[in-house]
Amino acid sequence: MYLEREYRERSWGAAPSRAREAFADPCARAGWGGALLGRTPRVGRLVAAYPADVAIVAMSYLVPTAHALVGELERQATPAVFYGERPSPLHRGPKRLVRDAVAARLLRRCRGVVGITRETAAWYRERFRPDLPSDWMPYHRDLGTFAARRRGDAAPGEPLRAVILGSLVPRKDVGCALRAAALAGAGHVSLTVAGDGPQRRALERLAGRLQAPVSFRGHVEFADVPSVLLEHDVLVIPSLNDGFGMAVVEALATGAPVIASREVMSAREYLEDWRNGVLVAPGDVHGVARAMTALAGDRTLLARMSEQARRSIAAAYDADADGARLASFLRRVASGGVGRA
Repeated sequence: MYLEREYRERSWGAAPSRAREAFADPCARAGWGGALLGRTPRVGRLVAAYPADVAIVAMSYLVPTAHALVGELERQATPAVFYGERPSPLHRGPKRLVRDAVAARLLRRCRGVVGITRETAAWYRERFRPDLPSDWMPYHRDLGTFAARRRGDAAPGEPLRAVILGSLVPRKDVGCALRAAALAGAGHVSLTVAGDGPQRRALERLAGRLQAPVSFRGHVEFADVPSVLLEHDVLVIPSLNDGFGMAVVEALATGAPVIASREVMSAREYLEDWRNGVLVAPGDVHGVARAMTALAGDRTLLARMSEQARRSIAAAYDADADGARLASFLRRVASGGVGRA
């Protein structure tokens, strides 16, 4: 069960599901009043229209519709499984307290949780319900167009071609990569910022002040993402928080090693430090610069990591295997014989 039928910014080319899918938007959304009081007849009609042995609620626990759905599923004796990302570690103080209270309320009524990564599933158990049955299922997309073509090698003596791919918003911490590129220097690195967002002008001014070897490409259509990655040697993703980070998976499929913050959950799941990528602490400008400089100065290492990037994601990111594991977990939830992944 989803809140919306489409996410405007991305279309991952997933095959149509054989499971029945329900969308709350726009006719069955709930407000907090109805969700808390259990008075959500439109949501109840939506649940009744999709009888199931088990239902996955795939939306943020901060959305009142999620609470209404879980309540209606409970009333109609359908086990609910929550599917979600790890919340932002940037939340502090009262905001975190409220967030955690809202999450705890929802998870008390669920029969299981599925995290985007293994760590995400463990986080929900440890923080809210150690007894909560859990499994994990990453976001999946067809990587065929990313893996089908081979990247061209940079000419001898050319700088390392690095790219940032994503929205220019504060949590992406693009400024960290700009400062790192400036430290590495134009003779070693060229950085392309492929994306747009509210921070673009400020980041352009920062790049100018730093005299960083950076170019701003602007918005990239989703269909052009494979080509952009194949034009570069490495992806840089220094986010302060990323609940998954699909660009990591996409880059690895093209053979581009990834320099990523440890707060990017897909990087924690799929990167092996200095084998197919480099993990750094969030905000570690010098760590990003050292990784850039090392790969720029050792093309044999870069080639080895590129090949390992392709092999590692082909082995670890398998829609059929992940789907089979999820289906097995859901069958156990439906039958009452659940356990942890």
